This record gives sequence, structure tokens and C-alpha cells, in this order.
Amino acid sequence: MKQPWLKAIKIAIVEEDFSDIDALVAKMPIFSDPAEMEEAAALLKEAKKRIQKEREETLLQMESLKKQRHFVDTAAKKNRFVYYS
Repeated sequence: MKQPWLKAIKIAIVEEDFSDIDALVAKMPIFSDPAEMEEAAALLKEAKKRIQKEREETLLQMESLKKQRHFVDTAAKKNRFVYYS
């Protein structure tokens, strides 16, 4: 089971499939081979890095949307437009 898990998490990382990464981490096998342990640790570190990057990008997008919404609200009030969100 260990080798298929390593292969599956590699694919999930490359595809940036965060739901698969989450599911695979939840079902992570116990490694007895030091080489597999090191590989799994490196893959988990890479997955964490990509998840953090995605989180940061999402937060930036949310902040941008918040600013755009504020602009629209301000312009609507200034020009007395009525819109429904």
C-alpha cells in the first residue's frame, strides 16, 4: 500500500488537487522503510507549501473582491443607483 500511496500523493501534488491531498493524508500508511519515510516527508512538505501558496492567493483574491465591492457600493450611493447583490 505504501508505494501506491506515494504515487497517488505525487499525482495529487502535481495536479494541485487539494481534496485528494487531504484524503490521502487522512489515510497515510505507517512507513517502516527509511527511504519511503523520507520521500513521504518531502512530499508532505511540498504539499504544505502548495496549500499555503493557494491559501495566500485566495486571501489576496478575497481582499480584491472586498475592495471592488466597496467601490461599487460607494459609486452606487454617490450616484443613487440601486442594485441587488
